[in-house]
Amino acid sequence: MSSIVICASGFSPSEKSVIENMVLELGGIFEDDLTTSASVLIAKRQGTLKSTTSSEVLKIPVVTEKWLHDSYRKKSFIKSFHKYKLPLLEGLKIWTYKLDKGRKKKIKKCGGILSSHQSKECYCIITEPEYQKLLQLCIPDMKITNTQWLDKIIEEKKWVDPGLYLIANFEPKEQELYLAHWVFFIEDLDEEENKVIKEIIILGGGTYVNVWHDMTTHVITNDCKKNYANAVKITPKKFMESCLNKSLKA
Repeated sequence: MSSIVICASGFSPSEKSVIENMVLELGGIFEDDLTTSASVLIAKRQGTLKSTTSSEVLKIPVVTEKWLHDSYRKKSFIKSFHKYKLPLLEGLKIWTYKLDKGRKKKIKKCGGILSSHQSKECYCIITEPEYQKLLQLCIPDMKITNTQWLDKIIEEKKWVDPGLYLIANFEPKEQELYLAHWVFFIEDLDEEENKVIKEIIILGGGTYVNVWHDMTTHVITNDCKKNYANAVKITPKKFMESCLNKSLKA
């Protein structure tokens, strides 16, 4: 395998330099750009142009850096790539909504990094299909895919474009400020629900408080039997979600 041509994806310049030196010491050829002459791609994360082109077009192995390090220790390129194959979600930071522990475990097993909050660093949000439109309305700038995508890549054992599982031709319509005169206090919701409900309140022009305030007009809770001041309305979580479907009732 002395004529092996190796490319790298997702590494910093200093990391690439180390990889290049190791490849050259083993008698291989290192190329910074991916070309048709490439034999192997060492990648840090899935879903990049280089990794998808390598696996789908060039049909070459896409492996983790461990393959090179193990080859270096053995002083020759390892000919078997199977155990070094880049995991299906390797290096991707993913925020989940309403997923059970089993699905979260699958994401981690596939190399995904579970994020405790939605941020620009997140590759996507994975949720059940019934929550997909809700999240897309609340967070229009994020890629919102569903569990069918997760099931598909595991079934196919290869990368699948998450774009196939986004809501087709989705364009958020301008929202009326339904909640402009209301102040919400959120109680006893779990972390995921809390974040989404806050997005709904903001989207509707409302205000939320993290501690009880005299100006509070509504309490969002799962326990509608609780007693509050007479002027305060007890608001079920589902009522808030209905705001997005223009079915708000006073």
